[in-house]
Amino acid sequence: LILIQNVMTPMKAALVLLVATPLHAAFVGTPALGRYAQTNVQTKALMNAASDVVDSFLSATERGDVEAAKAVCAADLLYKTHSATTVSLAAAEKRLHTKVPKPKAVNLELHEKSPGVFVREIIVKPVPFVTVGVRQEFEVRCTAPPEEECELSRAEYTKTSGGND
Repeated sequence: LILIQNVMTPMKAALVLLVATPLHAAFVGTPALGRYAQTNVQTKALMNAASDVVDSFLSATERGDVEAAKAVCAADLLYKTHSATTVSLAAAEKRLHTKVPKPKAVNLELHEKSPGVFVREIIVKPVPFVTVGVRQEFEVRCTAPPEEECELSRAEYTKTSGGND
């Protein structure tokens, strides 16, 4: 006991309490924090589901797989490229038969720009001697939990640079 008293000065005791307090709060937490953490997990799951829809659409259009592309799209899909704009899945169906060139490089990885809006910037070579920069922007709508079904409502491809090499 005397050894502990000699080692444990009031200053050291205060430091020990300061260090231990955040640990205690991390383990106990408040009920509100528990609800926030649960909501945050649901938000991340929804964001992952929306991101998966975009990934599925990109993969399907690069393969020219119309059925797989249609499976993740809303009936009122806005599909806009340099060549045309369609405002329904039925109108876009013929265009989905054409394979979209796979990226030769990715300048900006796919990320969520704002809730439900995903963006990436890529470089494609649609034909030899032509290099084109493209900004791809996708909008995904999801139903409320617990179903959390998501569908692509907008796919917009904008040329940002390029032409003949």
